[in-house]
Amino acid sequence: MSTILDSLVTGGTLMAITSCSFFLGLLYSDWPYTHFLLWAAEPENADKVAKLALQHYVHWLDVPKFIPYTMYGVLLFGFLGFTMKVFKPAEDVKYFEYGSFAVYVLAVCCYASNVRFGVYSAQAGEWGDVDEFTGLSVIAASEVIIVFLLLGIVVIQSGIFFAKYEDDRVKAAFLMKELKVKLAQAEAQAKKGGVAAAASSGKASGRASGSAKGETAGSVNKKK
Repeated sequence: MSTILDSLVTGGTLMAITSCSFFLGLLYSDWPYTHFLLWAAEPENADKVAKLALQHYVHWLDVPKFIPYTMYGVLLFGFLGFTMKVFKPAEDVKYFEYGSFAVYVLAVCCYASNVRFGVYSAQAGEWGDVDEFTGLSVIAASEVIIVFLLLGIVVIQSGIFFAKYEDDRVKAAFLMKELKVKLAQAEAQAKKGGVAAAASSGKASGRASGSAKGETAGSVNKKK
């Protein structure tokens, strides 16, 4: 049972890291627009940057449906991995597991409330009380926040995975050393027992030989 749980936890770790890495790659494709919206846009180029970013974000709503469905599938894949990990976590890392799951949920909420809603606002051209450039900057800033959240999860989960791997390696080396010591002791005892058996057999053989000689000498005397 313990082996099965360990396998599930390891699988959950890999699923969580894979899901987060997928979304980091997805957000990286937006980085050229995020960079110019937040840090590199000159006042005279603000309209040009906003137009390029607007076209990019709105284009996400025009792609074939299987593309966002693939993203949602990877999202559920990550949730499944985290569920496997928090079902029965190890006592020494349980708070890291709970924290990672909470941060993952926070990243999803940030995407749904800011990025996804912002993209629909971009398509409709309705930004509420802010102008278009500010609204696009909010989408970009939200993506940066999500990147940092996901990077934190990847670092924590990678640390947990490496710590478990190192712990298993040390335990395996210790058990192997103990096994070698026990085998050496068993071999030494076997050799000692073999020597003792040989010595006992030699003594018994000597006694039998002496007895046979005595009987032979007695029979000869009788004949004389």
